Amino acid sequence: MMVGDALVALLSFSGIVWARRLIKLPGTIGRLPVENASLGLFPWLLVVAGGALISLYLVGTYDEPAESVKERGGLLVASLLTAALLVVFFFGFGRAVPRTVLLFLIPLLYGLLGIWRKAAERFLPIGVRPVLVLGFGEDARRAALALAAGEITGH
Repeated sequence: MMVGDALVALLSFSGIVWARRLIKLPGTIGRLPVENASLGLFPWLLVVAGGALISLYLVGTYDEPAESVKERGGLLVASLLTAALLVVFFFGFGRAVPRTVLLFLIPLLYGLLGIWRKAAERFLPIGVRPVLVLGFGEDARRAALALAAGEITGH
């Protein structure tokens, strides 16, 4: 899951930077100069991938089922936190993240993370394994039903 999340973050950031280099947006001076947002692997793209993974971890998207992450807006919060971490990291390196890149990064990252997570959940189920309920009587039956319904996540 984390590898896919990092790739989604890299794709989002790189796609926006490339688009801004090619397209002049209304309200901007011109296209984004190459020196304003480097696509070099070290440190910039590592910072983008690392910032996204840190954000997704801090928000708890790896600790709970996808449905509850969606319900509480975890991916949106992680996207906002990723943008904030990028500002901090870039500022620490004496650089600025172009505002238009941040403006487009948040919704694009949020959307692509949602698509990736939905696809991963469907095609690459993680953490699903058979469970044997030992015991008898009402307690064992309730435990088996709760496991089958997904009410017990194993945390």
